[in-house]
Amino acid sequence: VQDDAQVAQALLQRAATDRSLSVRSAAIDALAPQLNTDTVGGELMTLLEGAESPIVQLALVDLVLRNGNATQLAQLKRLADDQRLHPDLARHVNKSLGSEAI
Repeated sequence: VQDDAQVAQALLQRAATDRSLSVRSAAIDALAPQLNTDTVGGELMTLLEGAESPIVQLALVDLVLRNGNATQLAQLKRLADDQRLHPDLARHVNKSLGSEAI
């Protein structure tokens, strides 16, 4: 279990800070099974709130739309409604969640 936590922390570090956007995206995808754990889920949602790269946003949005819980989906919807996501991603979120904003 400690090894799993260390792997998750290493992946979170890569997802947040790696210079390569493809590495960041791959790390996010690798964390999918742990999205609904408090630690990983919370850190990924925090990462989404501060993500500037559309590629990183896309990986996180896709992950939450596929595997997110109700709280994470509501947070994603707020980010889209508040225009804190790339405009194309905000439209995708609203369409996927069944509501159109703007």
